[in-house]
Amino acid sequence: MAKTKNPTSIRLPVDTDERLERLAVVTGRKKTFYIEQAVEATLAKLEEIYLPAAILEHEQAGRRATAEEIGASLNLVGAQLSLA
Repeated sequence: MAKTKNPTSIRLPVDTDERLERLAVVTGRKKTFYIEQAVEATLAKLEEIYLPAAILEHEQAGRRATAEEIGASLNLVGAQLSLA
């Protein structure tokens, strides 16, 4: 059974989009395929870089960190955070 996919939209620099289009045409695949591959291949590394370890632990345990927990892990105690 195929996974349900959510639509998303990105803006790419013209040269990047042209390279992606060329790859898609030459290989007979859709650009979406390569975008999905790129995101999947790099997402874990981006999470390591941009998410503090404590937040990753919450996520991996299946629980979302609160705004207060995120602020505390970033030393932003008392700061106003919006996660909307």
